Amino acid sequence: MPDTPAPDPTALAARYLDAFYRAREAFGRAIGPTLRAQYDLDVRDYLILRWIQQQHLTPGSLAELLHVPSYATSRLLDPFIKRGLVQRQVDDTDARRYRLHLTPEGRAVTQAIEAHVAALLGQFLHDLGPQQTEQLLRSLEAFARLDTPHP
Repeated sequence: MPDTPAPDPTALAARYLDAFYRAREAFGRAIGPTLRAQYDLDVRDYLILRWIQQQHLTPGSLAELLHVPSYATSRLLDPFIKRGLVQRQVDDTDARRYRLHLTPEGRAVTQAIEAHVAALLGQFLHDLGPQQTEQLLRSLEAFARLDTPHP
């Protein structure tokens, strides 16, 4: 069998960026109107609520996830707090820090949005099949780990 030429790294990078951008935009166009109309939120807001629900983040750890300066998290969190979706609670192990928690209303909104997202992505992922879905998710998670700082 003849050797297959190595793929051009520039072409692969361009293909990846193009596909990633188009997929992200398609998802935003599909779910964005529902988020805005029903919840007055956008995709980033939904992700913030999910991260808080899953990890009970500190404002500093949320800033790291979002790649924003830590001083910017107050401005970012204020609308969630004013709407009663998120609350600050003193950390059980360090009274100088506080953790972010969803309120019951915040949990209800997050769960309702999750149902919309599952309906939107569910059919696409089902059509891909279990093996391709797992491969896609592993690949995306590998790319996400590139952003993780290494000691």
